[in-house]
Amino acid sequence: MPDLANLTPEQANARLTEVGLTPGGQVNAASDTIGDGHVISTDPALNTQAKPKDAIRLIVSSGPDTPLMPSDIIGRTYDAAKAQLEAAGIAGLTVQRAVTTTSDATPGTVVGVSPEVGQPVPPNSTVTLTVATTPTGDDSSGGGDGDGSGVQVTVPSVVGKSYRDAETSLRRAGLKIDRASILGSPKDKVVAQSARAGSKIEKGSTVRVNTVWQFGN
Repeated sequence: MPDLANLTPEQANARLTEVGLTPGGQVNAASDTIGDGHVISTDPALNTQAKPKDAIRLIVSSGPDTPLMPSDIIGRTYDAAKAQLEAAGIAGLTVQRAVTTTSDATPGTVVGVSPEVGQPVPPNSTVTLTVATTPTGDDSSGGGDGDGSGVQVTVPSVVGKSYRDAETSLRRAGLKIDRASILGSPKDKVVAQSARAGSKIEKGSTVRVNTVWQFGN
């Protein structure tokens, strides 16, 4: 058997044919050392004897054995969701909390995550759990402090924008911005906003945002 490690399945099968062996399909397996979509090993293994008609199966990498963000984390309390993630044993994991004002979920429960559900949660990463709070909750800071004009404006979506761009969008809409954390850079990414995007609040109101530090600041 030839050494086919790190080849693509197409390259490996061509190599098998070249030495007079028969390709026999492939199975996937996780690997922390071989890139996704490349051959880890073969069955039969390297340097074993094989006959020309023997089917040689490729063991192909599906990428690192990294846990995915579970779907059932949505709807849990912050403490329960944090414990669930920590129980996965992800090395160097940091879990942080953000809040968003909504009347569509039970206060105190997780309504959003970053990385998103189904996405890998690699070692040494930061997970943000966005927790629901009611419009009258302590964390709302969205509406109720308008300019008294009674004019209602539509709240733009600023989640995913830099703090600088979020500030520009909100000011164009006639709103103010406030950051939940004391420290931060204009390049920090907004991960939650107190007033729901698309909702109506009085002109001059303050929308509170949560940000996370961006690499390269």
